[in-house]
Amino acid sequence: MKKYEEHLIKQILKRLGEEYSVRLNKTLVGLNSGDCEDIAYDVINGLDIVGLTLMDDGLFWSIDPISKYKTLDGEYWNINNFRLYGEPPISYDKLNITLKGHVWVYYAGKHYDVETIDGVDNFWHLPIFERQLLAYENWKIGKSKVDHMLSPKLISKKKGDTSKESDNPKDNKFKDGLPKKIDARTKGKKYKG
Repeated sequence: MKKYEEHLIKQILKRLGEEYSVRLNKTLVGLNSGDCEDIAYDVINGLDIVGLTLMDDGLFWSIDPISKYKTLDGEYWNINNFRLYGEPPISYDKLNITLKGHVWVYYAGKHYDVETIDGVDNFWHLPIFERQLLAYENWKIGKSKVDHMLSPKLISKKKGDTSKESDNPKDNKFKDGLPKKIDARTKGKKYKG
């Protein structure tokens, strides 16, 4: 039965991605940067699957001192939830980032969002978090002075745009699994995940 449910999740995410993209004139990356919560709720409400769970980045940090490791903003990383849903690709003491808001669905050990309809075993491999890690790495080494990792080009489609720019960071990866480049021209814009 698990394969059937996974197929249903994939199909509804694909359909929702297409519908939202047309209606809001956004790429899949753009949808994950402002409409992810609506899409995740539509998946949950559209499928009656036992164990299909709504997830958000708030599960992985707390204002309470639950570990000795902190985010860039001073919250505490929830190491127990990392162990349940996915270890970060770098050590806890080097994880000096703050997750930007994101909501996705989880089922049978896999994390899904509109960019990742096939699911991934570790939430850190959702493209939105891969971009956040890369943006932080670029900022840390002085390649970028921006505090946000999404460019307007990645978020909005222009009328008549037929470009083949991939929304999938797996198309441009370092050997360690992070995307090779990111266009970060949205300095000062607020992120809504």
